[in-house]
Amino acid sequence: MARKRQEETPAPPLSDFDALAARAGHRFARPELLRQALTHRSAADPRRGQLDSNERLEFIGDRVLGLLMAEWLIERFPEEREGALMRRFGTLVAWDTLAAVAETLDLGAFLVVPPGEGRAGLTGRRNVLADALEALLGALYLDGGLDAARPFLRRAFAPLVEADSRPQAAAKSRLQEWLQGRGFDLPEYRTISAAGPAHQPVFVVAVIAAGREAEGTGDTRRAGGAGGGGSVAGGGGAAVSGEAMGGGGGALPAPKTRCGLVAVVGAPNAGKSTLVNALAGAKVTIVSPKPQTTRFRIRAVVMRDGAQIVLVDTPGIFAPRRRLDRAMVAAAWGGAQDADLTLLIVDSRAGLTDPVRAILERLAKGRNRVWLALNKVDLIPPQRLLPLTAEINALLPLEETFMVSAQTGDGLAALLDRLAAAVPPGPFLFPEDELSDLPNRMLAAEIVREQILQQTHEEVPHHATVETESWQERKDGSVRVDCTIYVERATQKAILIGDGGAKVKAIGSRARRELEALLERRVHLFLNVKDRPGWDEERGRLRALGLEDLE
Repeated sequence: MARKRQEETPAPPLSDFDALAARAGHRFARPELLRQALTHRSAADPRRGQLDSNERLEFIGDRVLGLLMAEWLIERFPEEREGALMRRFGTLVAWDTLAAVAETLDLGAFLVVPPGEGRAGLTGRRNVLADALEALLGALYLDGGLDAARPFLRRAFAPLVEADSRPQAAAKSRLQEWLQGRGFDLPEYRTISAAGPAHQPVFVVAVIAAGREAEGTGDTRRAGGAGGGGSVAGGGGAAVSGEAMGGGGGALPAPKTRCGLVAVVGAPNAGKSTLVNALAGAKVTIVSPKPQTTRFRIRAVVMRDGAQIVLVDTPGIFAPRRRLDRAMVAAAWGGAQDADLTLLIVDSRAGLTDPVRAILERLAKGRNRVWLALNKVDLIPPQRLLPLTAEINALLPLEETFMVSAQTGDGLAALLDRLAAAVPPGPFLFPEDELSDLPNRMLAAEIVREQILQQTHEEVPHHATVETESWQERKDGSVRVDCTIYVERATQKAILIGDGGAKVKAIGSRARRELEALLERRVHLFLNVKDRPGWDEERGRLRALGLEDLE
């Protein structure tokens, strides 16, 4: 039996939608996309669910927002390093920022919602407004491509992007910094109760800070905390910030989250990539016994105690000779400069080598916080560790020292706990369920290169690179991946191919199994080997590896 379609609040007149389209600066060829972008799921046809609501448009709009905002920030701040750009990006695409922009556009007046809803209902909820803004971006993209979405985004966000030449700290960060600067503990947020229907909940949240406690209500936990924060500040319902604690005003910080970049640096073969994989609890970067395995920065995302730790695995730092070597070392130092904290990994078996001394000298000239992790402690007598630690600290006093084994897991839990506490307050930079920022095409190339490192010897591994030429999705859910292996000389090509193609088949077979395990799908992997003299001096090849071209 067919279900009766749920009655809606009458949609705004077509002329109003035309007015919104004009405000967006785009004439819709498919005006139904605009209406769908403004239809909340509770007002959609129950028989069609998401297909009639803005949820699917919100999904694509979120991706459009990320791409266009990143493109804009790169153009607007050409001298700013990656770490600062990521903080700025995180603030601009945060939920509360999107809601504020939606309010300036008065999107709530255009929303299609169930009967009885109004300003006090769904159209007044900030999370609903933020979702509608993303859905509107998705509708603009589907109707007119990036050329339609880009100018709208830049007009809507221009006041925020241009407000300050420096990345803005979130209100929550200002409050926490204010409290810490005066010797107070960080604020605590506690949900007292949650009531009401799923589409319109009411949260009661307690906020405790600077010896004061109060409760607030709202349609999200964050909004509930805002009401309580105003009472804590003694502001008669005004939102709280660090300034409000001292008598000023400001906006209440979100329930506390912490996030920071941790650059993992060290000499080749210190075990950096193995340690990053162990801390992440999954394989996010390739490993091999050979030095200089990692060629570019890879970020691993680790969630710990409400904090997001972004581990930046960097190439080993050594004396470079080739253009490739110089780009790899530059990538390592660039990762350290962008980070909130630098974690120096030292192979405890090798001790204080000349490369480690050179790294310590360079780190001493910077301003970053530096921690030390002595790795492979399971392989040497314990009595050697304290003298080594003292010797390193004599060259560069380090904030923290940890004795760990990436292979056995010893000491890793304590290291993660301290990192989670040390990263600064701020919004998450990546989705909580994301493991790495490495695209699948680069992952495939790296897995193939890992097998080259493991199955060949002498000069071949260090004179080989891999590029994914083609990635084709198949209807059965599998994927076809075509990779090309470039080597310096014809003799190296012959070694890689092997007798009757045996070597390249073995490399492809193991790489395919590894990829299938990581991607959780069937993979059809095809390898081609080419000799290309001087590839490690070519700018194009370096860019394909994600490395900056250095003279």
